[in-house]
Amino acid sequence: PALPDAQESRGLGDVYKRQLQSQLQSQHLTLEQEQEQEQELEQELEQVLALAQEQELVLAQVLALNSCQKLKKI
Repeated sequence: PALPDAQESRGLGDVYKRQLQSQLQSQHLTLEQEQEQEQELEQELEQVLALAQEQELVLAQVLALNSCQKLKKI
């Protein structure tokens, strides 16, 4: 087998370099997408927790009113 000449070697090196750059860019984009999804999930969780706290307050108010009504009947 013949050895590749210098020009062919440079051409192959450029191809490998572009492939590597493309792979790195794609991995970087994937990482950014994962980080964005994680932030979105954190925001959704905060909203769910806030709603749960509001519902707990409403439930506590209902229970308190119910207890007051029972006390009035006694």
